[in-house]
Amino acid sequence: METSSSHQISFNEAPSTIFADFVRIDLASHQGHTRFLQISRSTFDQLSLRIGNAHKVRQWCIAHYHDVDNLSTSAIERYLSLMIRARLELEQRLTVCLMEQ
Repeated sequence: METSSSHQISFNEAPSTIFADFVRIDLASHQGHTRFLQISRSTFDQLSLRIGNAHKVRQWCIAHYHDVDNLSTSAIERYLSLMIRARLELEQRLTVCLMEQ
């Protein structure tokens, strides 16, 4: 099952696609590249409960991505993983995937 919002990409409102096992958040970088952050559905749901709702989670992820969007893909993935783990107060490793369009 797939749902997708139909808004245009902007810093303030980015579309996301929800799949059965993961959520893909569309990110727009300062360099004009579009990247996608993919996190597990359970992690996204936990963030939604902690932060407030799905829209706030998307904005939170985008804000943290923009902090480091000029770094390498692996550095961005590690940073976002660290930020999500800290927000959820998790000790175990967390895998996030950053893909380019």
